[in-house]
Amino acid sequence: MAKNLMFSKRIKKFFLYAYIILDLLIRFFTNNLYGIFLLVLLCYFLSPYVTGIKPLTFSELITLLSEQSETTKGLLLSSTITVIGFLIAFQSATKNWKDQLRANLRVEASKDIDLTYSRIAELILSIRTYADTNLNVLEKIKNNAPEIELFSGIQFAVSQTQKFLADRQELSMLHIRSYGIYGKYSSILFSTLGSYELLDRINESVKNVTTKMWTLVPMVDLKNPDYCRMYLSSINENELIELSIQCNKSHPYISGWVGNIRGRLTANIIEFNFSLFYNFLRKGNFFLDLWESIKKMDEKSSERNQNPD
Repeated sequence: MAKNLMFSKRIKKFFLYAYIILDLLIRFFTNNLYGIFLLVLLCYFLSPYVTGIKPLTFSELITLLSEQSETTKGLLLSSTITVIGFLIAFQSATKNWKDQLRANLRVEASKDIDLTYSRIAELILSIRTYADTNLNVLEKIKNNAPEIELFSGIQFAVSQTQKFLADRQELSMLHIRSYGIYGKYSSILFSTLGSYELLDRINESVKNVTTKMWTLVPMVDLKNPDYCRMYLSSINENELIELSIQCNKSHPYISGWVGNIRGRLTANIIEFNFSLFYNFLRKGNFFLDLWESIKKMDEKSSERNQNPD
């Protein structure tokens, strides 16, 4: 059964690749002058074998043209120049139109990715702040802090619970919605080297937060004299520590890679000039340090995936 499923999967994969290659070939030979020119040459050389008709050679064509009258030669020359000029103008206009649409789509993808993941980064930062707030309260309890300090700390933590629940729900929805970017901008992401893989890493980093954020939240009646015990019984310190650590890792990772993707998507649009070159040189160390820190996060993440225990 497993072998049949594997064979079926390979057959489907073969037909998918064959369809993609065939579609690319058809587009190349029909959607631009270069492809049409090569298609005409192919027909020229294959026609004797397919139709049995041998087309004129270049020397025979020149001989035929030389035998024509001056009027005919002039008409043929002017017609040829007109057709070539029209084809060049048509190709240039089509290319400019496609480049404009492609640039608009890249900008739209960049803006959509930025809006989505910037909000995700904000929510992760807010969730980390909530986790750290409760960890700070737990630390005060362990250190036997004064009663008034404990009460104000627990009161503030409890007051932030509704905001945390709302942030958690929104982050969960955004994480699900973010996968729609794959389908919406798949052609742009696939045509931009490395962007699809980077988006995968970002979503994996967001997923690491969403799996740890479903922790217990303190439900405390502050009018109850035993509010401190109620607080301790309704919270899990280990879960909060793991959540805080993961948020601390994911936030800079997501922000850094989102900027990388946006740069890749808009690199062909932004004009390269001296100011851009100078600023890249001036901020080179910053970009290198950021790149190294993100790479280290990637390596640690890969090690955890390979050794989950």
